[in-house]
Amino acid sequence: MKEQLITFETAKLAKEKGFDYFQVMFYHENAGGKSLNETSGATHINFREHKKSYHAPTQSLLQKWVNKNYKFQLHCIPNETDDEGWHYVLYDYITARPQNYHHKNTVSDYYNSYEEALEAGLQEALKLI
Repeated sequence: MKEQLITFETAKLAKEKGFDYFQVMFYHENAGGKSLNETSGATHINFREHKKSYHAPTQSLLQKWVNKNYKFQLHCIPNETDDEGWHYVLYDYITARPQNYHHKNTVSDYYNSYEEALEAGLQEALKLI
């Protein structure tokens, strides 16, 4: 099993929302389109200065970042009726007092895989930030 990198579209949203953790993999956008690249061990790209470069973390890392910094919890759940498809539930916790949590949630349509549902949930969370 291999960790899934976020898509280019999610990487752009994450950068807009302040995600700036060094990653070995990154997307670069140019006139010819977009490409997924790998930094060499000695190279560190300043992504704030490179307007067309975007970190490409794993979905799991971005999910942890969204949870830690913005208190969103994202869960992917299989379809219970026919074992086909996945959906996500996104909980948006707003702290009123330390012991008092209010939340609203977003439930998605079904996706073909866990990774597709997670990617869609990450994009939704980033849009809400």
